[in-house]
Amino acid sequence: MEDPRYLRVQGIDGFRGLAIVLMALGNFSFNIRWVPGALKHMPDIGVTIADLVAPMFIFAIALTVGPSMQRRRIKFGKRAAQGKMALRSLALIGIGAIVTAGEAMNPSPGRILSWGVLQCIGASSLILLLFIYSPAWLRALTGLILLALYQFLLDSYFLEVVKASSHNGLLGTLSWSGMLMIATVIVDRFYLIKSFKWQTIWLAASGIAAAGFGLLLSIWVPLAKSRASASYMAVSLGFCLLVFAVFHWFLDAKPGRLPWLQKIGRNPLALYIAHLLILGLVVSPGQDGWYAGAPIWLSLLQAAAIFAALFGIATFLEKKGWILRL
Repeated sequence: MEDPRYLRVQGIDGFRGLAIVLMALGNFSFNIRWVPGALKHMPDIGVTIADLVAPMFIFAIALTVGPSMQRRRIKFGKRAAQGKMALRSLALIGIGAIVTAGEAMNPSPGRILSWGVLQCIGASSLILLLFIYSPAWLRALTGLILLALYQFLLDSYFLEVVKASSHNGLLGTLSWSGMLMIATVIVDRFYLIKSFKWQTIWLAASGIAAAGFGLLLSIWVPLAKSRASASYMAVSLGFCLLVFAVFHWFLDAKPGRLPWLQKIGRNPLALYIAHLLILGLVVSPGQDGWYAGAPIWLSLLQAAAIFAALFGIATFLEKKGWILRL
């Protein structure tokens, strides 16, 4: 990758914090009957706001992998930096396997629970590792090839398998890694731009271009998270770029504007795991009137309690100076 002078970007913490909050509230509301379908995952073709949360976690990797690898390469050398990234990726796959094993105790009808967000991040990072020090043009080309290859395999052989798999299964990782590869190219350029104004413009323009390309592509390739389609990846990348552009503009111009959200985003892995445990406590009673069939006021109270718990945990961890890193 390029060798820019990486500086800490406050907007990253806000972006990751929003991703965790949206993931927690989305997972909580998934089985609540009064929540409209427009706020839940689409079963197949189409995209809702819930379908755009998982890509935020993939994009967050693109935001940090460059600075992280650069620091490690300078301090420990190229091979050590690559080894650390490989171990981290494998650890994410292992943690994800434990999570999906727990989810398998209460599976969704017709859904194969064998692959989750953490496993997808880990596997996509391993694929990125093969090209991590490659020129930007080669990573961009590789990302496009991965998306095209995956789309061909999906349409020709594996559509039903992917649709039935949790988070698109192992094959879907090809598509997610393609998005990650392209995202690193855009983010690398972002770090190289010295002007704050032009950094923001670059993010916004890239986001509009990616989303526009995805919408155009959707004329031929259905837009669907359940399929991890190429059009969905392009639209998701555009969405992530635009959201991050807002956070960069809002927080990096004046750090500390959203301290509550940044606290959550500074410890993303710990808070991701914590939200799963908290959700387990809410869902575990198994009584319809308590969760799935709960009245609106009770669901909103539970959602507020989940958010308060996440913020409390984030505050405690920050006070202690504890950050869960792999």
